[in-house]
Amino acid sequence: MTVTIEAAVGYGAPNRAADVRKIHELLARIPPEKGGAPRGFDPNTGYSPRTDKLILDFQKFHRLHPADARVDRDRAVLASLNRLTGELRTTAPTPVVAIVTGIVTGHAYVKGFNGKAKRHKGRFRVPTYKMQIGVADTYGDVYKIAGKPVVEFDVLRFGIKFNPVAFDAGRGFHECFTMQGPPVGEFSLTRNSYDGGSWLLKGEYLIHAGPREPRNPYSDDNLKSLYGALGCIQPVGPAKMLILDGVVRRLAFGDTFKEDSGWAEDADERISMQGAFHCVVQRAATPPMVPLTDFRDIRGPHPAPA
Repeated sequence: MTVTIEAAVGYGAPNRAADVRKIHELLARIPPEKGGAPRGFDPNTGYSPRTDKLILDFQKFHRLHPADARVDRDRAVLASLNRLTGELRTTAPTPVVAIVTGIVTGHAYVKGFNGKAKRHKGRFRVPTYKMQIGVADTYGDVYKIAGKPVVEFDVLRFGIKFNPVAFDAGRGFHECFTMQGPPVGEFSLTRNSYDGGSWLLKGEYLIHAGPREPRNPYSDDNLKSLYGALGCIQPVGPAKMLILDGVVRRLAFGDTFKEDSGWAEDADERISMQGAFHCVVQRAATPPMVPLTDFRDIRGPHPAPA
């Protein structure tokens, strides 16, 4: 149930007793580690300078502007308080499973990755594979998709790593570029801060954004987005990572989930904490990489036709 107030609460506000109690109750229901009131806080204490501080601390924690120690009827502070104490916070997510198959669906274009800086060397044509996502059904320790809907994505299941040491030493093509792949098996996914909040598969292996235009390798506007990163499972195509994220959230929470950034953050947290996003990576043959760059200066091959 959404909480409303008759007038503003906090610094320089009317601070009606009923409104103050509502804001105190919302802050008391939010854990301190999410910007809420300290444990043991009594919401019935009435307005005081402590009310201002609690509101200000909440605003700063969630980067709400202006940070003015004030909750108004129609501002983002009240919406955030309601969101963090709403139905999503108490709804257990339905388990979701992503199955990365060994079925080749086409190809995409990527660049090499040196593992440290955002510096790339060389472009390659690489295969894409079918990934299916749906509500999970388990048989013992085996995860399967329970039924429809099943959403499919084309994904890269590896990255091409450029080794600058081998390059500087003038060694051969296969020593300068190596392929890194995700681990085969079944893994729970957790949200990671890398790359804007990717799903962490295991160790440094991630599900995260792929090339925006994977089938347009020569567009000057898109060259910077054409890359393969170390150990990725990457959905390819325009905004596919955002679409994948939305699919996972909607499958996990159904009609409870609302399409806004705040709810998305909470959904990801609950999915991570409860291990509700599982990934099954099936075996696939080592994917061939076809060079599109002339590597003869490092004793590599001629570029293949694009």
